[in-house]
Amino acid sequence: MGAATERRMAAAKGAVLALLTSAYQKRDRVAVISFRDREADILLSPTNSVARAREKLQRLPTGGATPLADGLFRAWELIKVERSKDPDIQPMMVILSDGEANVPMTEGAPVIAELMELAGRIAKDGIHTLAIDTKSLSAKTREMKQLAEALKGRYHHILQLKAGSVVDIIRQDTWTHL
Repeated sequence: MGAATERRMAAAKGAVLALLTSAYQKRDRVAVISFRDREADILLSPTNSVARAREKLQRLPTGGATPLADGLFRAWELIKVERSKDPDIQPMMVILSDGEANVPMTEGAPVIAELMELAGRIAKDGIHTLAIDTKSLSAKTREMKQLAEALKGRYHHILQLKAGSVVDIIRQDTWTHL
C-alpha cells in the first residue's frame, strides 16, 4: 500500500471514529461501506458503538479495482432500510474517494455512465450527499466533482489527509444543510 493510500485510510478511519464519538452523544448512527476489487461490502452496519467501529475499521481493506457504483448502491439500499425503520431520519451519505471508478455493477456496462445514472436516481430520492475527493491536487481530475453534481450534493477536496479535516468538512456541511 502506498503512502497516499495509507493517509487516505487513516483519514477515513479517524473520521469514522470521530463521527461515532459525536454520534454517540447525539444518538446518531454511522455506517461504513468499503468498495474494492469486484464489489462493495458493508463493513459496519449503522451503529453508534465506537468500540465496534474501531474493531471493524482495523480490517478495512484497500487496493485493487474500484466498484464505486456498487458502493453507492449499497449505501443507498442501507439508507432505504433505515428510512423504513424510521421515516423521520435525515440521512447523509458521505463518499470519501479518489473517484477512480473502474468496475461496473452490470458486466460490460460503461462504468461512468452507469455511475452517473445511479447518482441521478439517488439524487431523486432526496438523500443529502457529500463527496470528499482524496485525489492529489496535481492529478487535476473531475470525477468526484462530477459525481457530487450528479448526486446534487456538495463537493470538497481534502487538502490535508487527516481525520480532523474530514470531520470538520462533514460537520460544516451538516450545519449548512440543516
